[in-house]
Amino acid sequence: MSLKANQIFKRNAFIIWGVVSIILLILLSFGLYKDYQQDNLTFNNAKIINHVLPTLPYGGIAIVICYFWATILWLLVSLTEIIIRKVFSKRGSVQ
Repeated sequence: MSLKANQIFKRNAFIIWGVVSIILLILLSFGLYKDYQQDNLTFNNAKIINHVLPTLPYGGIAIVICYFWATILWLLVSLTEIIIRKVFSKRGSVQ
C-alpha cells in the first residue's frame, strides 16, 4: 500500500470509528436519560451496568465492552507509533 493510500485508509477508519463512537454514546445517553426519568436514579457505574447496558440489543454488553477495549488498544498503538516516529525522525532513520 502506498503512503497516500495508507493515509486515506487511516482517515476513513478514523471517521468510521468516530461515527460508531457517537452512535454508542447517543444510545447510552438515551438509556441513562430514560432510566433517570423512570426511577430518578443517580449516575454511577453500577447503575449504568445494571440499568442501561441490558437495554441494548442482545449481546450489547459484550459488544460495548469489546468496543471500548479495542478503542483503548487502538489509541495506545497510535500513540506508540507517533512516539516512535518522533524519536526516530530526530535521528534521521525514519522518513
